[in-house]
Amino acid sequence: SMVSHCSGSRFAVLSVINGTGETPGSAMYTAMLDLNAAYVSAFGSANYIDVQPALNNPATRGADTLHLNLLGDTIVADACYAFSVASGVVAIEPLRK
Repeated sequence: SMVSHCSGSRFAVLSVINGTGETPGSAMYTAMLDLNAAYVSAFGSANYIDVQPALNNPATRGADTLHLNLLGDTIVADACYAFSVASGVVAIEPLRK
């Protein structure tokens, strides 16, 4: 895995997100949840960023229903930045509000 190539313990693993048709109760949604649980188990909750809940809004998806649009990208970027600040990797606040 890419994590095995990291030196030290400063890394982040982002959750897998569902496609628009992968709704709660579907086999694919359950598989996504299982994979995310495996990531937490393997890499620890301190290194895990769960972006899935913030992306449940269809307005975050692009035209192909899987890839994120600008709003979705911004939500993920903000989550990564907040994680970096909370973990001490980044010590300043963003210029953008």
